[in-house]
Amino acid sequence: ENMTVTDQSIANFTFTASELYVSGKNKERKLSAAVTMLDKTAEKPTVIYNTTTPELVTIETRDDGVYYIAKKAGEAKITASVIDPSSNQEYQLEQNVLLKDIVMSDQRIGLNESVEMTYELLPQGTALSTLAKATWISSNEDIVTIDENGVAMSTGKEGTATIELTISLFSTQLYHASAEVTVADPIVNTPPIIHANDRE
Repeated sequence: ENMTVTDQSIANFTFTASELYVSGKNKERKLSAAVTMLDKTAEKPTVIYNTTTPELVTIETRDDGVYYIAKKAGEAKITASVIDPSSNQEYQLEQNVLLKDIVMSDQRIGLNESVEMTYELLPQGTALSTLAKATWISSNEDIVTIDENGVAMSTGKEGTATIELTISLFSTQLYHASAEVTVADPIVNTPPIIHANDRE
């Protein structure tokens, strides 16, 4: 009985990729893969990384390795491939990577008014850990102050302040966002008076 035997040097090939935070400390991570060789004398092949979602994530080769860097929120796809040095067969793996971000909206309030600053986590459906801590800061407390619950209050002066929000898990910053709060007299919309005379 005849049997065809194909040369093969690779026994196993795996790689993993963790979630990233676009505006946080973990905006980028180093990619790593494990290649187990059947033939211990064969040189391990180079792992090539790529993405089918370049609008979301960038793959960058540096002196110390290959990194993936978040560009905007969404679900990115990263592929890793190797070519077996004995059989020339290509092995390819794909991982979905969640890229998380936070957005805030600018606000306008009147003198001596307040507004609750809100934010949205992206992609939709993303939730915060119950251990996460939010820190609010106003860039100009002469114009706007903000409390620990994210309520911005006018001091009675006109002007603009930048409100910054940082969300951390223990010592790791996950999210950072900012929005402008403008304090001004309310705009009163008065209907115009139109004068008209009869004409032939």
